[in-house]
Amino acid sequence: FYPMIKFIIKRFFFSINMTLLCRQLLLPAALLLGFTQARAGLVLHYAFDETSGTTAADSSGSGNTGTLNRGGSTPWVPGRIGNALSIDSVTNGYVRATGYKGVTGTNARSLAYWTKTTAPNTYDFAVHWGGSGSAAQVWASTTGGRALMEYSGVGVGNAGPIITDDVWHHVVFASAAGATSSQTKVYVDGNLITGTGGNSVVINTGSTSDVFIGTDSGFGARYEGLLDDVRIYD
Repeated sequence: FYPMIKFIIKRFFFSINMTLLCRQLLLPAALLLGFTQARAGLVLHYAFDETSGTTAADSSGSGNTGTLNRGGSTPWVPGRIGNALSIDSVTNGYVRATGYKGVTGTNARSLAYWTKTTAPNTYDFAVHWGGSGSAAQVWASTTGGRALMEYSGVGVGNAGPIITDDVWHHVVFASAAGATSSQTKVYVDGNLITGTGGNSVVINTGSTSDVFIGTDSGFGARYEGLLDDVRIYD
Protein backbone atom coordinates (compact mmCIF):
# COMPACT_ATOMS: atom_id res chain seq x y z
CA PHE A 1 0.00 0.00 0.00
CA TYR A 2 2.70 2.49 1.03
CA PRO A 3 4.81 1.93 -2.12
CA MET A 4 1.74 2.70 -4.18
CA ILE A 5 1.17 5.92 -2.19
CA LYS A 6 4.81 6.92 -2.71
CA PHE A 7 4.48 6.19 -6.43
CA ILE A 8 1.34 8.34 -6.72
CA ILE A 9 2.98 11.20 -4.79
CA LYS A 10 6.07 11.10 -7.01
CA ARG A 11 3.92 11.14 -10.15
CA PHE A 12 1.87 14.04 -8.74
CA PHE A 13 4.89 16.22 -8.03
CA PHE A 14 6.49 15.23 -11.34
CA SER A 15 3.33 16.43 -13.11
CA ILE A 16 3.38 19.72 -11.19
CA ASN A 17 7.06 20.29 -11.98
CA MET A 18 6.52 19.59 -15.66
CA THR A 19 3.56 22.00 -15.71
CA LEU A 20 5.62 24.74 -14.08
CA LEU A 21 8.48 24.08 -16.49
CA CYS A 22 6.16 24.36 -19.48
CA ARG A 23 4.76 27.60 -18.15
CA GLN A 24 8.26 28.97 -17.59
CA LEU A 25 9.20 28.14 -21.16
CA LEU A 26 5.98 28.97 -22.98
CA LEU A 27 4.92 32.17 -21.23
CA PRO A 28 8.03 34.17 -22.20
CA ALA A 29 7.71 32.83 -25.74
CA ALA A 30 4.07 33.91 -25.89
CA LEU A 31 4.92 37.33 -24.49
CA LEU A 32 7.74 37.70 -27.00
CA LEU A 33 5.42 36.70 -29.84
CA GLY A 34 2.83 39.23 -28.75
CA PHE A 35 5.49 41.92 -28.39
CA THR A 36 6.85 41.15 -31.84
CA GLN A 37 3.39 41.23 -33.42
CA ALA A 38 2.56 44.53 -31.69
CA ARG A 39 5.71 46.09 -33.15
CA ALA A 40 5.31 44.59 -36.63
CA GLY A 41 5.40 47.34 -39.23
CA LEU A 42 6.32 50.04 -36.72
CA VAL A 43 8.87 52.24 -38.54
CA LEU A 44 8.83 55.34 -36.34
CA HIS A 45 7.83 55.84 -32.73
CA TYR A 46 8.44 59.03 -30.80
CA ALA A 47 7.37 58.47 -27.21
CA PHE A 48 8.64 61.98 -26.38
CA ASP A 49 9.61 60.83 -22.89
CA GLU A 50 12.75 62.96 -22.92
CA THR A 51 13.36 65.32 -20.03
CA SER A 52 16.14 67.38 -21.59
CA GLY A 53 18.23 67.74 -24.73
CA THR A 54 17.35 68.27 -28.38
CA THR A 55 16.83 64.73 -29.68
CA ALA A 56 13.75 62.50 -29.71
CA ALA A 57 14.51 58.79 -29.48
CA ASP A 58 12.92 56.45 -32.03
CA SER A 59 11.56 53.49 -30.05
CA SER A 60 10.69 51.51 -33.20
CA GLY A 61 14.25 50.26 -33.59
CA SER A 62 14.52 51.83 -37.05
CA GLY A 63 17.00 54.46 -35.96
CA ASN A 64 14.94 57.45 -37.12
CA THR A 65 16.09 59.74 -34.32
CA GLY A 66 14.35 63.11 -34.34
CA THR A 67 16.04 66.46 -33.85
CA LEU A 68 14.27 69.17 -31.88
CA ASN A 69 14.58 72.64 -33.39
CA ARG A 70 13.77 75.88 -31.56
CA GLY A 71 12.20 73.97 -28.68
CA GLY A 72 12.31 76.81 -26.17
CA SER A 73 13.05 76.34 -22.47
CA THR A 74 10.42 73.64 -21.70
CA PRO A 75 9.81 71.44 -24.77
CA TRP A 76 9.40 68.27 -22.68
CA VAL A 77 6.43 68.37 -20.34
CA PRO A 78 4.11 65.84 -18.65
CA GLY A 79 2.03 64.16 -21.37
CA ARG A 80 -0.62 61.54 -21.98
CA ILE A 81 1.91 58.72 -21.56
CA GLY A 82 5.03 59.81 -19.70
CA ASN A 83 6.25 63.07 -21.16
CA ALA A 84 5.15 64.90 -24.31
CA LEU A 85 6.44 67.44 -26.83
CA SER A 86 5.22 70.97 -26.17
CA ILE A 87 5.07 73.44 -29.06
CA ASP A 88 4.06 77.06 -28.55
CA SER A 89 3.50 79.99 -30.88
CA VAL A 90 6.50 81.88 -29.50
CA THR A 91 9.34 79.42 -30.10
CA ASN A 92 7.69 77.61 -33.05
CA GLY A 93 9.54 74.43 -32.25
CA TYR A 94 9.36 71.19 -34.25
CA VAL A 95 11.00 67.78 -34.58
CA ARG A 96 12.58 66.54 -37.81
CA ALA A 97 13.42 62.93 -38.63
CA THR A 98 16.37 63.87 -40.83
CA GLY A 99 16.77 61.47 -43.73
CA TYR A 100 13.57 59.54 -43.10
CA LYS A 101 10.92 60.15 -45.77
CA GLY A 102 8.01 58.33 -44.13
CA VAL A 103 5.90 55.74 -45.95
CA THR A 104 5.95 56.68 -49.63
CA GLY A 105 4.34 55.69 -52.91
CA THR A 106 1.12 53.70 -52.76
CA ASN A 107 2.24 51.57 -49.83
CA ALA A 108 -0.02 50.83 -46.88
CA ARG A 109 0.48 53.09 -43.90
CA SER A 110 -0.93 54.07 -40.53
CA LEU A 111 -0.28 57.16 -38.47
CA ALA A 112 -1.23 57.45 -34.81
CA TYR A 113 -0.63 60.15 -32.21
CA TRP A 114 -2.02 61.84 -29.10
CA THR A 115 -2.92 65.52 -29.37
CA LYS A 116 -3.91 68.18 -26.88
CA THR A 117 -4.55 71.60 -28.36
CA THR A 118 -6.91 74.56 -28.55
CA ALA A 119 -5.78 75.68 -32.01
CA PRO A 120 -8.37 74.82 -34.72
CA ASN A 121 -6.47 76.05 -37.78
CA THR A 122 -6.30 73.90 -40.90
CA TYR A 123 -2.52 74.16 -41.14
CA ASP A 124 -1.60 73.27 -37.60
CA PHE A 125 0.58 70.42 -38.82
CA ALA A 126 0.90 67.66 -36.25
CA VAL A 127 2.76 65.37 -38.67
CA HIS A 128 3.90 66.00 -42.26
CA TRP A 129 5.92 64.24 -44.96
CA GLY A 130 5.96 63.77 -48.73
CA GLY A 131 6.62 65.85 -51.84
CA SER A 132 4.91 68.28 -54.14
CA GLY A 133 2.28 67.22 -56.66
CA SER A 134 -1.16 65.67 -56.57
CA ALA A 135 -1.64 63.25 -53.66
CA ALA A 136 2.09 63.32 -52.95
CA GLN A 137 2.07 64.99 -49.55
CA VAL A 138 0.53 63.71 -46.37
CA TRP A 139 -0.15 65.64 -43.20
CA ALA A 140 -2.34 65.40 -40.16
CA SER A 141 -3.73 68.58 -38.71
CA THR A 142 -7.05 70.00 -37.55
CA THR A 143 -9.68 71.95 -39.41
CA GLY A 144 -12.64 73.51 -37.71
CA GLY A 145 -11.47 71.75 -34.57
CA ARG A 146 -11.63 68.27 -36.14
CA ALA A 147 -8.94 65.77 -37.09
CA LEU A 148 -7.88 66.06 -40.71
CA MET A 149 -5.59 64.10 -43.00
CA GLU A 150 -4.84 65.66 -46.36
CA TYR A 151 -3.15 64.33 -49.46
CA SER A 152 -2.06 67.44 -51.35
CA GLY A 153 -5.27 69.31 -50.70
CA VAL A 154 -7.66 66.35 -50.66
CA GLY A 155 -8.80 66.00 -47.07
CA VAL A 156 -10.40 63.19 -45.09
CA GLY A 157 -11.57 63.04 -41.51
CA ASN A 158 -13.14 66.45 -41.05
CA ALA A 159 -16.51 64.97 -40.07
CA GLY A 160 -15.38 63.78 -36.65
CA PRO A 161 -15.75 65.26 -33.18
CA ILE A 162 -14.11 68.46 -31.97
CA ILE A 163 -10.60 67.71 -30.67
CA THR A 164 -9.38 71.25 -29.97
CA ASP A 165 -10.89 71.36 -26.48
CA ASP A 166 -7.62 71.22 -24.51
CA VAL A 167 -8.23 67.53 -23.73
CA TRP A 168 -6.07 64.62 -24.84
CA HIS A 169 -7.39 62.84 -27.95
CA HIS A 170 -5.99 59.84 -29.83
CA VAL A 171 -6.04 60.10 -33.62
CA VAL A 172 -5.35 57.31 -36.13
CA PHE A 173 -5.28 57.41 -39.94
CA ALA A 174 -4.92 54.08 -41.76
CA SER A 175 -4.75 53.31 -45.48
CA ALA A 176 -4.31 50.01 -47.31
CA ALA A 177 -1.86 49.57 -50.17
CA GLY A 178 -3.14 51.21 -53.34
CA ALA A 179 -5.98 52.91 -51.48
CA THR A 180 -7.61 56.16 -52.42
CA SER A 181 -7.90 59.07 -50.02
CA SER A 182 -11.61 58.38 -49.47
CA GLN A 183 -10.73 54.84 -48.33
CA THR A 184 -8.60 56.11 -45.46
CA LYS A 185 -9.88 54.93 -42.09
CA VAL A 186 -10.00 57.67 -39.48
CA TYR A 187 -10.30 56.91 -35.77
CA VAL A 188 -10.68 59.42 -32.95
CA ASP A 189 -10.41 58.07 -29.42
CA GLY A 190 -10.94 54.56 -30.78
CA ASN A 191 -14.10 55.38 -32.71
CA LEU A 192 -14.25 54.99 -36.48
CA ILE A 193 -15.31 58.25 -38.11
CA THR A 194 -17.77 57.89 -40.98
CA GLY A 195 -18.74 60.39 -43.66
CA THR A 196 -15.24 61.84 -43.93
CA GLY A 197 -16.12 63.40 -47.29
CA GLY A 198 -13.77 64.94 -49.83
CA ASN A 199 -12.78 64.04 -53.36
CA SER A 200 -10.97 60.79 -54.01
CA VAL A 201 -7.44 60.40 -55.38
CA VAL A 202 -5.06 57.46 -55.31
CA ILE A 203 -2.60 57.94 -52.46
CA ASN A 204 0.88 58.24 -53.93
CA THR A 205 3.14 59.96 -51.43
CA GLY A 206 6.35 61.57 -52.66
CA SER A 207 9.76 61.30 -51.03
CA THR A 208 11.03 64.86 -51.22
CA SER A 209 10.45 65.85 -47.61
CA ASP A 210 11.58 64.30 -44.36
CA VAL A 211 9.05 63.52 -41.65
CA PHE A 212 8.30 66.64 -39.60
CA ILE A 213 6.45 66.78 -36.30
CA GLY A 214 4.75 70.09 -35.55
CA THR A 215 5.31 71.76 -38.91
CA ASP A 216 5.32 71.08 -42.64
CA SER A 217 8.93 71.95 -43.41
CA GLY A 218 10.43 73.92 -40.56
CA PHE A 219 9.46 77.20 -42.19
CA GLY A 220 5.72 76.95 -42.76
CA ALA A 221 2.69 76.77 -40.49
CA ARG A 222 3.03 75.37 -37.00
CA TYR A 223 1.13 73.12 -34.67
CA GLU A 224 0.48 74.63 -31.27
CA GLY A 225 -0.11 72.43 -28.24
CA LEU A 226 1.09 69.04 -26.96
CA LEU A 227 1.91 65.91 -28.98
CA ASP A 228 2.65 62.48 -27.59
CA ASP A 229 3.40 58.93 -28.72
CA VAL A 230 3.66 59.59 -32.47
CA ARG A 231 3.77 56.34 -34.47
CA ILE A 232 4.08 55.48 -38.15
CA TYR A 233 3.49 51.94 -39.44
CA ASP A 234 4.07 50.54 -42.92
